[in-house]
Amino acid sequence: MRTFDDEISFSDDTSAPMAPITTAPIRVTTVKPATALVATATALTATTKPSQDVERVDAAGAARATADELLAKSMGFSPAPPVFEIGTVVNSTGVDNFRRSRQDWDKLPSLPELSKTFADRIRREQREDLLVAAPLLKAHVNGRLSHEGHTSTSDHWLMSERAMDGLAARVTPGGASYLKQCPMDLRATNLNHWLEKAQLVDARASKKAGKEITKPQDLTLRTRARKGGSREVFAVCGPKYAAFNVDKVVAEAAAGIGGDARGQVTYDGYRMTLDAVFHSNIAPENAVAGEFFKGCVRITAADDGTGAVKVKLGLWRNLCRNLIIVDFDTVLVGSRKHIGAATIEVDVRELMGQASERIALIVGKWSEASTENVLSRYDLTDVDEVFRGLVLNGQIKATGKKPDEMVKMLHEAWEREPGYSKTSILNAITRAAHEGTWQSWADSEELESQAGELLYQQVWQLDYSEKTAEEILA
Repeated sequence: MRTFDDEISFSDDTSAPMAPITTAPIRVTTVKPATALVATATALTATTKPSQDVERVDAAGAARATADELLAKSMGFSPAPPVFEIGTVVNSTGVDNFRRSRQDWDKLPSLPELSKTFADRIRREQREDLLVAAPLLKAHVNGRLSHEGHTSTSDHWLMSERAMDGLAARVTPGGASYLKQCPMDLRATNLNHWLEKAQLVDARASKKAGKEITKPQDLTLRTRARKGGSREVFAVCGPKYAAFNVDKVVAEAAAGIGGDARGQVTYDGYRMTLDAVFHSNIAPENAVAGEFFKGCVRITAADDGTGAVKVKLGLWRNLCRNLIIVDFDTVLVGSRKHIGAATIEVDVRELMGQASERIALIVGKWSEASTENVLSRYDLTDVDEVFRGLVLNGQIKATGKKPDEMVKMLHEAWEREPGYSKTSILNAITRAAHEGTWQSWADSEELESQAGELLYQQVWQLDYSEKTAEEILA
């Protein structure tokens, strides 16, 4: 179980260090003309792929990025256009940065881990909310606050700057901006003057009596334990404030956001921003300009009465070839104010469910590909049945390769990194495209394109029962 410091924070750094420029001795080799011609001819006919740094558009990547762009726009996003033509493959720096981005995501805690961290922290604070009448409060020159009848200094509460802001905003005409510039004794004098006068008109009583009736203004003091045993007023809110602390917000996120999301969060003891982050599992070499490579459900919440629980969706999009120019865009799912204690938990839970369902339209393709067992889904017993079905149904093919030969190549590629998920099957196809021997690099490109198309197909055609023995053994 990971543990975190008081300020829990993770940052997303999309920049990459520039590779150092080095110089090497120039080696001059004399080659006979005839030999050079043979070498040149061999190089031109070699079945190798073009270098990763050659600028080119990948058909599968372009189709994938374009489809996701249309989907993102339908969800309300306004993604920035890529700098290069959509589908342009990333260069070697982009491959490294994409791989690093995935590794950084892998290091983030899961949402259940993060939820336990917050729950433990808030539990240690022993929080207690007190509903008090403002005129019964007294501010002291040492910055503490007490309630009438609590004469012992041990009963005086420490008051945070955030609490002073909330108190001043609710009882003084000018708020906290003036008080912050006052010496401590003058600050206490001002606060006490307005606390004594903190009266509100009781509309119901006034209507019944036929004249204006006032009543003391009520305040909610949010208190918590500090090291050493003292207590602190960390926030002052209105009387109808419905507490729903960050630990409960994160717990609802952990329970309601599906998939393989990981937590990236900042929290200062008052306000929190949590990103439930998903990351594309596309092979780094196959990433392209226009690629949506990360998505999140972003949740902001505050325990000091300064804001509602807000839930947004976020998408990161690569705009260039080196994964340095990155666009991040968000859309609002909804928000829930801290009013109505009886329904706030249900409402926040519903927001999490809505957010999870909507973000899954894009990121669900990533996580499903990693978790779905292809053999179980199609009631098969052997991975070769998957490859044979794909080959015999024309979903995987290459010039000059017979079905049995293609199945054998795919199986050998699969054995290097076996697995039965959709991702494992597609990785085997991509590996075969990279490492196999083909008539031309165009065949390798086409094989990769076929793998990309399979990623986005909901159903694979694997049944080859009607194929003839000649087709199967051809």
